[in-house]
Amino acid sequence: MNLNSLPQNGVVKILKKGDLILSGTLLVVCLIFVGIKLYNRNYPVKFLEIKVDGELYRKMELKNTLDSLLEVSSKEGKVSIEIKDGKTRVIDSTCKDKLCEKMGWISATGEVITCLPNRITVSIIGGSSDYDSTTY
Repeated sequence: MNLNSLPQNGVVKILKKGDLILSGTLLVVCLIFVGIKLYNRNYPVKFLEIKVDGELYRKMELKNTLDSLLEVSSKEGKVSIEIKDGKTRVIDSTCKDKLCEKMGWISATGEVITCLPNRITVSIIGGSSDYDSTTY
């Protein structure tokens, strides 16, 4: 390398103006694709499934915007179910021991509230489970 070919300040430019423009353009395109991917992410849909005497009584999408109270009756008794902020619970039951009320809120796929005396089950299905096949 000839010393006369070096710039006056002694620094050799590795990237030229066109290289910087190309690199910047590629970076912007990659960021756009990542943004689109994050924006269009498909979140699994969860459903609330209520069964009476083993038969499907009602199935509804469990949304964060859905707030309601349901009263479910069977031959054996009644259960009041509250749905709020994407989760659900039993707030009142005609059964004697009230174990279904003590279960509290459920919101994850696979969780179930069962009122055995009234033969009513409330479960969350669909979506993606937080458990894998090796979890017991």
